[in-house]
Amino acid sequence: MSSSAPITLYIAPPCWGLPSVSVACIQAEAYLRFAGATVHVDSSSKSPTGMLPAMECGSEVSSVEADDAAAARSVFVFARKHSRDLDAGLTAAQRAELLAFSTLMQKLATATAVASWCEAKGFSEYKKAAYQTALPFPLSYIIPWSQRREMLKKYGHLVPEQVFEEAVTVIGAVSDRLRASGGRYFFGPNPSSIDALIYGHMAYFRASAAVPPTLKDKVTGLAILSDYLDHIRYSLFAEPATQSSSSSSRSSTRANGQSHGAAAEEGAGQSSSSSSWSEAAQGTKQSTPKQPPTANEIEFKRNSWFWMAASSAAIASYVLLSGRYVTIAQLTDMLRSVEEEDDEEGEE
Repeated sequence: MSSSAPITLYIAPPCWGLPSVSVACIQAEAYLRFAGATVHVDSSSKSPTGMLPAMECGSEVSSVEADDAAAARSVFVFARKHSRDLDAGLTAAQRAELLAFSTLMQKLATATAVASWCEAKGFSEYKKAAYQTALPFPLSYIIPWSQRREMLKKYGHLVPEQVFEEAVTVIGAVSDRLRASGGRYFFGPNPSSIDALIYGHMAYFRASAAVPPTLKDKVTGLAILSDYLDHIRYSLFAEPATQSSSSSSRSSTRANGQSHGAAAEEGAGQSSSSSSWSEAAQGTKQSTPKQPPTANEIEFKRNSWFWMAASSAAIASYVLLSGRYVTIAQLTDMLRSVEEEDDEEGEE
């Protein structure tokens, strides 16, 4: 179903030669461009839902969601109603595959969050891009640090090495699937919603300075992904979207950022390769697997338990038979003397 009412897409500002500093916002705009919708883009960081991205068509707006990834999915659903359903022609098998790869995309979203909020280098780059020019001082410092505290509560318990390794695996799987498609897009000659998801993540990984080297190197090292991203960027994002009146002051910045995307990506790649990234982000830290205990270690542990049990029984018998109480200091001396006697017997 298509609507004749004007469509406005609210997204975070552009950066690094990308349509937006947010992966979810890139995905939302990519979906609408794939659908051929005429869209007015508002990149002033304002939103009728309080979350970016958001979509408005006439008197209707996309639903309020808890995070930006859910907000992007809400825009997809809203776009199907007011523009075009990119997945309408998929078979049952293709829909199942779409669901499987959409689930894998969540690992890429987690890797982006860990890089942007848990990595010091990533947070510095993301804060500078997303907040430094968008907010006045001191809000440009207070708000990102406040949000970082909340994100650390959500992602701080994760192991970065594992998160980035899983993301690298997903990137490889996406590359293999694109190679097998035989067409420009995931399912061949026509784009679907999964292409919007993939493009958002991969374009961000390739261009953003807030992406760790291990992810950037993986994306840029796969020719099939480079061809895929270049095709979409030059065919769909060559011309910047029409700016709404509330964000017209950003239109020249947006146009300039996208028209010089290649140069921006090259600069971002140099920044992201800085040694200030953690070893996990650089892909150089190897987890040491826990080794099973040796036979000697098992025997030693067993003998230790026997010694502790015998010592405890001896001390308890002493207290009961003598009727005397033992202080902690005395107890320590007794245990030490027993241990020394054992050592002397061993030497003999």
